[in-house]
Amino acid sequence: LESFGRAMSAGGLALLYVAAYASYGLPAMKVIDVPLVGALVQIGAVAMMAAWALWRRNEGVFGLALTLGYVTSWFSYQEGVEPLPLVSLLVLATGGASLFALRGWWTGMWAGLVGSSVGMILLAVFRWSAGGGPSDVFGLGAACLLTVILVGGLYVRRSKDQAMIKVVLPLVTSAGVLVGLVVTWALKIDWEWYYATYAVLLVLVGWLWHREGGALW
Repeated sequence: LESFGRAMSAGGLALLYVAAYASYGLPAMKVIDVPLVGALVQIGAVAMMAAWALWRRNEGVFGLALTLGYVTSWFSYQEGVEPLPLVSLLVLATGGASLFALRGWWTGMWAGLVGSSVGMILLAVFRWSAGGGPSDVFGLGAACLLTVILVGGLYVRRSKDQAMIKVVLPLVTSAGVLVGLVVTWALKIDWEWYYATYAVLLVLVGWLWHREGGALW
């Protein structure tokens, strides 16, 4: 009965998100005319789902909340609600990395790595390259910050999932290189600025790890 109750609760939260999305996104059910309000309603539904997952310690529902969060990020991109697409990608990565660090939920780390990296690449290719991007400093800072968020989660958890973290860390840093390459191309800025900053970041990460007797690879 407890499992059935959890499934019903999770299903109800998922339907709440569907209703939130439909309130703006579906013409037949549309009651909201302002895209920003529609996005905020969806964010509220995602936050409720994430809060329930934390309360019930349910990693699966938390993963669903992150997935729907990326749906909202795409919605805000399509509707031109700036700078919400980029901000939401960073917030989702932060949430996923934080829950991985605190509870060992790999769902959060993988969602942050794949979802936010791919999302930022798509944002750069289809929006920023057409002249709708942020300032150079903000764009490069966001690309670096994504790596900092994910590496931070791995660093906090390093003593408990050491073997797997050694596998995932190179993926995170490689994703950061790829994101930086696309962002510098989209914003039409010198790639040296990003990779100089990124190199310093990697040196600091390596120093922190080795200072405590660990090893990155």
